[in-house]
Amino acid sequence: MEILPASFWLLSLLLYIGFLAWHENWRGALKPHEIDAFLAALKARETEEGESKMSVLEDFMRSDSGREFFMLNLIKFPDADIQHPATGETTTGARLLQSYFRPFASLILKAAGYPAYTARIQADYIEDWGVEANPGWEIIGLMRYRSRRDLMKAITNPKFYDVHNYKQLALESTLALPVETLSTLMPSPRVWLALVLISLSSLSHLIYLTF
Repeated sequence: MEILPASFWLLSLLLYIGFLAWHENWRGALKPHEIDAFLAALKARETEEGESKMSVLEDFMRSDSGREFFMLNLIKFPDADIQHPATGETTTGARLLQSYFRPFASLILKAAGYPAYTARIQADYIEDWGVEANPGWEIIGLMRYRSRRDLMKAITNPKFYDVHNYKQLALESTLALPVETLSTLMPSPRVWLALVLISLSSLSHLIYLTF
């Protein structure tokens, strides 16, 4: 059966539509009843730390723009090795963090969440004022979330609570701030995936015409 050039383009279009269906937030901003449900779920698992963050999360949900956002994470690992709470083996903070990150990443990947950027910090603050001293940050990361709804679903999921203690043990210091993009020269997957599919379809088309 002969494969026509139009088939290459149609397949690319369908793949891109499927990608957008997964990658984009089509449900808009959080609704009041959703916020109330998430707050109730958080309240049911309230801790001392959770109580202080409840108002922050509530404000974050009520100011939802419906857009994607990124979680800025700063990380410092303990200097000494630590004991894995499940196996009892001695390990490093970086390795123990993977026990948290792998299941959490698989959870949010289903909702189009993924690590967008990770880097190792190379020096102390070059410029700083009005802030506390650098505790020794080692890693910076940006985690992409499709929506605030997806983040709240993740952190109220029982699977999150099952592994969150790994993160607490693995990190000596951490800081997480949600941010929305103002401007960037880094192409989003919406752009580079479209370019890849167009290139592959064009190449397939040329091969068809040549042979």
